[in-house]
Amino acid sequence: MTLITKDDVNACVNVLKQGGIVVHPSKSSYGIGVDASSPEAVRKVNDLKQRDTSKHYICLVSDLKMAQEYAELSEKEIKVIKNLMPGPITIVSRKKQGSPELLDKDYFRFRIACVDIVRNIVEKLGKPIISTSANISSQKPLYKIKDVIDMFDNRVDIIIDAGDLKEKPCSTVVRIEPFAIFRHGPISQIQIEIAMAKVKMYLE
Repeated sequence: MTLITKDDVNACVNVLKQGGIVVHPSKSSYGIGVDASSPEAVRKVNDLKQRDTSKHYICLVSDLKMAQEYAELSEKEIKVIKNLMPGPITIVSRKKQGSPELLDKDYFRFRIACVDIVRNIVEKLGKPIISTSANISSQKPLYKIKDVIDMFDNRVDIIIDAGDLKEKPCSTVVRIEPFAIFRHGPISQIQIEIAMAKVKMYLE
């Protein structure tokens, strides 16, 4: 296991390209990331977390353009992305026909990475990574770097040391059309509805 500071994007990208596992900071807790297009890497995470393989993973993308490579995004979904991402919201969208299957043949669950180093890693990798909390399934997420090292030392390839993180709730998980909230989080239904009605806040 290699412990790195927040600056070494290249080391993380090289590990991900080889099917390795990177533990990284997020806005809520420490997370586990691997190349979402590598079934072998995803299996490693399932084994590491002792996770039910029927559960779906969320992906991190670097920007709207990357999301559009994998998802058929409606005008409302694009407005939500432009107004609320990067932020603690995950969209469940129909997978784009012909795009790589990744983790689900019908849906693409994603958000734009909130933490700069993680977004830079995904951008340089050129494809999504899975995002899941750095813990054993059913156990609490980890926020303190010592706890992360104690649990994952010699079990993952890289741990990004971002110090101790503030405890925050996990992202809101929403399907825009037809509308449904699958997990309530920091972004409320009212905020989502306002975002869907807004004009885009900045140019592409």
